Amino acid sequence: MKSRRLVVGLAVLATTLLAGTALAPIASAASGYTTIMATDVAQCKNGNPMQNCNMYSDEQYVYLDGGLEGPGTYVFGVVQPNGRDDPTGMIKADGGYVLSLDEVSDRVFTVQSDGTVVSNSGLHVPVQDPGDGMKWKVPVFYFDQTGNPGGVYKLVVCKINLPTDPSVNLDDFYAQLNESNFASCKSDNFKVVQMGVNQTNAEPLSVDNQATVSYDSTWQWSIDKTADVARAFLLPGQTKTVDYTVAVTNTDVVTSNYVVSGVATVHNPNNANFVVTVTDSDSTCQFQSVNGSAVLAPSSAITTSVAPGDTTFEYTCTAVDTLTATDNTVTLSWADQTSQDLTDRTLGLWLEDSSQFVVDPGVATLGTFTENRVGTHVTVTDKLDGQSDQTLGFITVNDDGTLSAEAVDPNPLGVVVAVTGDTVTFTYARDLDGVEGTVVTHLNTATFTTDSGDTGNDHWRVRIWEPTTATPPTIDSNKATAIDSIAWTWTVKKTVTGPSGSGSKITVNIVPGKTTHVNYTVTVAPSTRTEAFAVSGVVTASNDNAAPFDVTLTNAGLSDGTRCVFTSSNATTVTATLAAHSTQTFAYTCATTSNKAAVTAGAKVSMSWATQGDHWPSRVYLPAGSAGLVAGPVADADIAQTITGASVTVTDKSDATGTVPLGSVTINNPAGTLAGATVSATAVAPATVTTAGAQATFAYGADLGKGTWNNVATACWSADPKDCASGSATVTVTTPKITGGLTIGYWQNPNGQALILHSAVKGSNPATVGCYGLSSWLVTTVPNFNGDKETLTANGNGNGNNGNGNGNGNTKNQTTTPTTVTLSASSTCTEVANWATGVFNAATGSDMPTMLKAQIMATAFSVYFSNGQSLGAVTIDLSAISSATASSFGTNAMTINDLLTFVGSQPWSSDAKAKAQLTIWKDVFDAINNNNVYGM
Repeated sequence: MKSRRLVVGLAVLATTLLAGTALAPIASAASGYTTIMATDVAQCKNGNPMQNCNMYSDEQYVYLDGGLEGPGTYVFGVVQPNGRDDPTGMIKADGGYVLSLDEVSDRVFTVQSDGTVVSNSGLHVPVQDPGDGMKWKVPVFYFDQTGNPGGVYKLVVCKINLPTDPSVNLDDFYAQLNESNFASCKSDNFKVVQMGVNQTNAEPLSVDNQATVSYDSTWQWSIDKTADVARAFLLPGQTKTVDYTVAVTNTDVVTSNYVVSGVATVHNPNNANFVVTVTDSDSTCQFQSVNGSAVLAPSSAITTSVAPGDTTFEYTCTAVDTLTATDNTVTLSWADQTSQDLTDRTLGLWLEDSSQFVVDPGVATLGTFTENRVGTHVTVTDKLDGQSDQTLGFITVNDDGTLSAEAVDPNPLGVVVAVTGDTVTFTYARDLDGVEGTVVTHLNTATFTTDSGDTGNDHWRVRIWEPTTATPPTIDSNKATAIDSIAWTWTVKKTVTGPSGSGSKITVNIVPGKTTHVNYTVTVAPSTRTEAFAVSGVVTASNDNAAPFDVTLTNAGLSDGTRCVFTSSNATTVTATLAAHSTQTFAYTCATTSNKAAVTAGAKVSMSWATQGDHWPSRVYLPAGSAGLVAGPVADADIAQTITGASVTVTDKSDATGTVPLGSVTINNPAGTLAGATVSATAVAPATVTTAGAQATFAYGADLGKGTWNNVATACWSADPKDCASGSATVTVTTPKITGGLTIGYWQNPNGQALILHSAVKGSNPATVGCYGLSSWLVTTVPNFNGDKETLTANGNGNGNNGNGNGNGNTKNQTTTPTTVTLSASSTCTEVANWATGVFNAATGSDMPTMLKAQIMATAFSVYFSNGQSLGAVTIDLSAISSATASSFGTNAMTINDLLTFVGSQPWSSDAKAKAQLTIWKDVFDAINNNNVYGM
């Protein structure tokens, strides 16, 4: 519903236009954007009221006079202070931030070249202010209350770029204004607030009224039309059914032809005097006295000071036409004021203007009168897009003041009527069509007409968009390419051959300080050949429409199931927006496959899309669909071949030499098969190489000393360590000690004596002459011991030999007569044992021959009693015993048997030179007996 106060105010202001006078242009931007009429400067509470008022006492005093950019067409609107600088929005519910309550098209005005300002509608009629240089001002009021807690509003004014096409209907253009139509916009904030927040507030005043009256009454009506939609989106061929509601309301009953007399009593509950204005609702009512005292100039309004308590105002009326049918209304009002002059606004009693309070007017109940009712029969019609009016129905005011209504008969629109209190609603539906590729605005206007000729209307616009059906997107495939990758891998086998055998691990025994020679072989051959194809390609999607569309491309891969992914998403699907009139390419790659047939057939790609453009404000409609499968075949000419690992570099890494090159091996036909492969090879000296089929063998030797020698041969076919194969061989070079020798002390003790006495346990033939062959072996192995005589002296510490000894060992320090024992090939075991005991007992360090003889006998017994006399056949390294030993024997190595025979056959002298020789020999046998000699 429109504001009755605003419409009346504008109508009055419009009468101030002076025809034929020179018109001053509207104020420039420097004058501010909001201002006040010169006659209302007192209503500006902050700022310069004549240029840019910042705070107003009421919404109706706000005008627009600045922020413009010369002649042109403008639109303005009041918005929330945090809203966008955009005054558009048909109604409050559309814009949200827009506070202006009327439609955008009703807030359009034009500044003409001569300065005249013309409004697009009758709701904001521009006026000239005689008190402000005849400046043009546009009333702003018709806006809702701000949500800002500080009472702040924002006025936005925008210059409009008008359409250049003369066929465009400006009313439709204004009704569809949006930000795209603006050339520029400016804004200004202002407030509408209560004053005196720092003063002590006075209690509001009130008025009572008592009167008698006779009157006539006229029923007044308003009309409001709405629909369930303001805009709709239709697909081609569709129809929109719109449900409309027309509400006709009895808004008032206007009284006239009153004869009234009465008394109004003003109540001042404060302890201070205040100036008030008492106004009768009928201008013909004249106040005659105040508190019984006649007034100088009777009037329908009187301004005076009222003391605390009650003040009476007597009045009479001759022709009153603004009262209700049964009441006379006296209204009390006052301006902002204080009970005393304020300097710092902190003293006194402050009474805010009456607009800040809900002040009930004094109403006099006048009794029952004969009432002439006017406007009690109403006809309601509806008109669509310039067609003829169609009657919706009728309203009747009953005698008791209630309403009744009925729909027209016949009822082609299916009108349904409902009465609720003072409002009658007519609901019905219309089917609205669109036009493909454009926007159609359907204007419905509902009108009421009373039996007195009073009329009113309201309208509703429904904008229908019907898009153009789009051409489906297309997809095609460029020729794809592939890479045929052949990769070879290799194996390496390494062996070593030494004095004692061959294999990947051998052990060689050497004499300390010596080396041994070994020979290595490294066999290199290709082990695997793999072949794989990698496919890549591009598909192209095209959109020939004037709108963008979202599509999804799906790659089904190769025919053998090989997966292909788009490079942009690394997935088998990719979504994209195809811009209007555009072509877009999509690259893809496929996982490797060995199936050449699947490669040449190519990857299959499809494109699909969902329904699009089926909502406001799309202008092009695309139903859901797909473009089918396209294949990107690969021709043989587009398959590039790459070969890796066709040749290797062979190196050897040794603990002895570090890494050295051995040579290289190359496959003669790397594109061929593994089964038919042959190789050629080159070697780096001192290595040599031979080839046989797909195998190359490198040979080389090395001299190794004592230690463990690890050799690793490596064949690499790229710089990446993972592209290498290796084989290893290990040579362990040792100098082992000879074990099995037993010391003089062992053969002196019972264990050693028992072996001599029971030499048969060694397996000798009992028939053999002399102690089972022991005595004959001794004199043969050590020739100069044959017939050797040894004196055996026994005492308490002597050895008893089964009763054959010369001392029984039973009495300490008991001595017996020495016995001389001779060793011969026929000596018995007891004689051998006694003879040996005599040798061992006679040994002394001061007499080198006796010590040498004892060490030789200990070695001889160790050899004889070793497993199969194996110890005697062991060759020992004489040079490892001492530097002089080898020269003493004339050789570096001898078997132990040879040592026994050699030394046993030599003459033994006690001179100094011979003693040195005997000492060296003694040291050799001493080392054997103590297991401190090395084998050869």
